[in-house]
Amino acid sequence: MSDELETNVEPFTPEVLARRLIEQYGDQAAIQGALNADHFYERGDEAVANIWHEAVRIINAVESLMRVAGKDLK
Repeated sequence: MSDELETNVEPFTPEVLARRLIEQYGDQAAIQGALNADHFYERGDEAVANIWHEAVRIINAVESLMRVAGKDLK
């Protein structure tokens, strides 16, 4: 095992989560994000659930912009 820190790890931010959800789930990304947020709320982890909810807000904004541009998420 190396003592060096992993330098290519993305931060756990709503923007990163939103991008990953869109890449993985396409037009179902907001639904999956909301399910993840609910999961963390049920476990009592409100801070993490709030990050997921912010990711869903970002996804919804991206979807709206894509609709205006006449494109799909995936």
